[in-house]
Amino acid sequence: VRASGPPGQRAYLSRLNCPDGGKPAYGRRGSVGTGIYGFIVDAYTVQCPDGSEVTAFMDMYHGDYQETEPLPGFTIDPPF
Repeated sequence: VRASGPPGQRAYLSRLNCPDGGKPAYGRRGSVGTGIYGFIVDAYTVQCPDGSEVTAFMDMYHGDYQETEPLPGFTIDPPF
């Protein structure tokens, strides 16, 4: 997931909706290496109210970019 800095990462994650329509909780696990765009990638745990959990890999070095595609199985609200 491409984002604009740490605020962009949090903004993206706060726009996600779990398959049941609930809002997920999320937390940063740390940096996990270099991504396909040549920048450091962060891993976030994304957990739905039903206890299901996925990992989101986020690249925060993309200026004003706002990702519009949700994680697989999720939906996403439009950017603010």
